[in-house]
Amino acid sequence: MTATVPMSRTSDEESAQFLRNRGTRRKKGDDPFPNIPPSTALPARHPVNILKRLTYISCSSYVLHLMGLWYEVIHGPDVNHLWFQIGMAISVAIQAVKTYLEMYEGRYKKRRVDYENCRTATHIIMFLIILATLVFHAALWPAYGGAKTMFIMGVFGFGILIPIMLVIPTWIQNPLAIILMTFFIQQYQ
Repeated sequence: MTATVPMSRTSDEESAQFLRNRGTRRKKGDDPFPNIPPSTALPARHPVNILKRLTYISCSSYVLHLMGLWYEVIHGPDVNHLWFQIGMAISVAIQAVKTYLEMYEGRYKKRRVDYENCRTATHIIMFLIILATLVFHAALWPAYGGAKTMFIMGVFGFGILIPIMLVIPTWIQNPLAIILMTFFIQQYQ
């Protein structure tokens, strides 16, 4: 039988890099990642990036068209239209909070809009996004089932919504979103 040797916990802790530096504080303006080289990516408004995002939007819209989503949402008997209307109301609330943050806090008050300055609004938006996802999923489930509904939500979110937000500047996004949502809600009834 071999004897077990007790390991020294303090020697392991003393040698750990993250524990040795735990008393040091970074100053404001210090680079949080000094070992990462600067990015050589193209700027956000470069024509290649815009073309790539427009391609994502076009391909995603075409895939959703092939699945018959647009017709099914407006006229389909299998879609739960009450849940879809609740999802649209939540989307309007998300847009209202987004507009408040970007226009009032960002442009009018000249505050930097980030997590540190707007924690409550960030958490509200995160909660509303999760709630909207669940509600739209419940609305589309009877028509498409579970896997197709998740696929549709992913294609719409990552293939249409996010690229549109990256292509269009915020001062155009907010009024355009309000106009389009109002038009869609009016057509949906």
